Amino acid sequence: MRYLPIFNLHRRLEVRLLDGWLEDSSGYKVVDVGCGRIPYALKLPWASVTAMDMSVEAVTAAQRVTKHLGLDRTFTHVVGCATQVPLRDGSVDGVICNCVLEHIVEDGLALQEMHRVLKPDGFLFLTVDCDERQLALGWVERFPRWAKRLLLNAPVASGRTVKEGLLSHLDHRYEVVRRYSEHVLGSDLDKQGFEVVNNSYYLVGLGAAIFEAAHAFKFMDVERGLSRMVYWFISVFAYPLVILTERGDRKGHGLAFLAVKKARE
Repeated sequence: MRYLPIFNLHRRLEVRLLDGWLEDSSGYKVVDVGCGRIPYALKLPWASVTAMDMSVEAVTAAQRVTKHLGLDRTFTHVVGCATQVPLRDGSVDGVICNCVLEHIVEDGLALQEMHRVLKPDGFLFLTVDCDERQLALGWVERFPRWAKRLLLNAPVASGRTVKEGLLSHLDHRYEVVRRYSEHVLGSDLDKQGFEVVNNSYYLVGLGAAIFEAAHAFKFMDVERGLSRMVYWFISVFAYPLVILTERGDRKGHGLAFLAVKKARE
C-alpha cells in the first residue's frame, strides 16, 4: 500500500520512473503539490512530506490514508494552491507534481512557485498529459460511423476523428487546460530556472492501447464500478508486457521530467 495503488497502470508507470531517477530520499523535505486523495509522495516513506491540495475534501482523505499506513508522523497536510504554495523560500529538498500542471491556467506561475520553495539543487519530479502521439488503437478510425456510435463513448464517436474525440473527452472529463510536448515543457522549465536531468514518455505501446480503450469504449469506465476493477485487474497482469512494449515507441500519452533548481550564477 505504501507504494500507491498498484492496481492503477498509469500511477504504476509513473512510480517506476521515480524509482529509476531518484536516489535515497531519507531525510528529505518534500512537498507534494496537488496531492489528491492518495499522495504520490507515499513512494517516499523516509522523507518528511507536506501533502498539499486545494481541495479540503482531498486533504482530509489524504490524512486518513497516511494515518492508516502509519505515516502520519512524517506527513503534514495543508490546503493550498499550486500558484501560491504556503511554504517559505528554499524550504524543501524536492517537489512532486503529478498530473497537476495541465489543469492550471497559470502554469508558469505554478512552476515559479515550485522553483521558489526549492533549495538550491533541489529536485522537481513532474508528470503531465501529452499530445504528441497517434492512437495506438488507430484501427478504430476505420470503423463505420454506426459502429463508432455503438461501441464508443458519445464524445469520442462525435469527434471529427477518433483521436480528436478522445482528447476532447479526456479534457472535459479531467478538466485539462492544456497538453504538453517535450520541447515546450523543457523550454518552460529552463525559463523558470530549472535544469532538466531526465525526461521520458510513458503510456506508450500496449500501455497506450489500454489507456485509450479504458476511456474510449462504452463498456469501460476507469472511474467507477465494475469497469474500474476490471481496469485494475488488467493493469496487474499487463504491466510486465507494457514495460516490454516501451522500447522503440517514443511518444506517449504521459510525459515525465526530473529537473533540479539551477544554482545562481
